[in-house]
Amino acid sequence: INAEYMGWLCNQSFWASSLGRETAFLTQRRFRSSIRVQAMDFVEFLQRRVRVEDYVVIKMDIEGAEYQVLRSLLCRGAHKLVDELFVEWHFGEFHGQGGGHGHFRNESVEMMATLRHYGVFVHEWT
Repeated sequence: INAEYMGWLCNQSFWASSLGRETAFLTQRRFRSSIRVQAMDFVEFLQRRVRVEDYVVIKMDIEGAEYQVLRSLLCRGAHKLVDELFVEWHFGEFHGQGGGHGHFRNESVEMMATLRHYGVFVHEWT
């Protein structure tokens, strides 16, 4: 994911996050504050810091961006660096980079099957 920032917002009883270049989703929720932080390319991070011999476990809860990150992981061959993956899948509308694309249960099932085919031990985290 090459987003300019990740915003974390808080109101009195609800935490939310958004990943992307737009702040429309963030501001329409009327939160008190936001913090801009630099985002990173997760696949590049793995490729620079992990060796195939390492045992790598990832817990992923990234608010709908998991589909894009995992596709990138597969396309760039970085799945070979991951041994075990715990993913919280998000369905419905995602207001992050690319804005508003809904994901469906079958996409997560297909992604898990593909990752398992390539030797990644995938767990669904709820």
